[in-house]
Amino acid sequence: DGDTIECKAQGPVRLIGIDTPERDQVPFGTAATAGMAALLPVGATVQLSPDKTQRDRYGRILAYAWYEGASVNWLMIRQGWAVSLRYPPDTRYADWFDRAEARAHAEQRGLWRVDGFSCRPKQHRAKQC
Repeated sequence: DGDTIECKAQGPVRLIGIDTPERDQVPFGTAATAGMAALLPVGATVQLSPDKTQRDRYGRILAYAWYEGASVNWLMIRQGWAVSLRYPPDTRYADWFDRAEARAHAEQRGLWRVDGFSCRPKQHRAKQC
């Protein structure tokens, strides 16, 4: 989906500091997944950078992804396909991600343009909206 990538050698990698709509948040989940696919083509070589926690509770590697020198995590937020999400202690780029979200929201980029974050993914998972 939009915040998890599948790496050939490592398996699933959950991108740190971002949250995208779930697949059942139609059509927003599909749009976020397409946003990731546009940023990171199948077969692309990415550099993974860990923070403090190595894996999440589902066994996925937690990492920041870099493609052609750019932060995929940041670009997903800045282009409006993801929101910033802090999960301490993995907050190395949290302030940078928060600023990217504020700009994407102000500029109505991606899902912000279509009210795609009226129910944030974390709230949706908690069945709050």
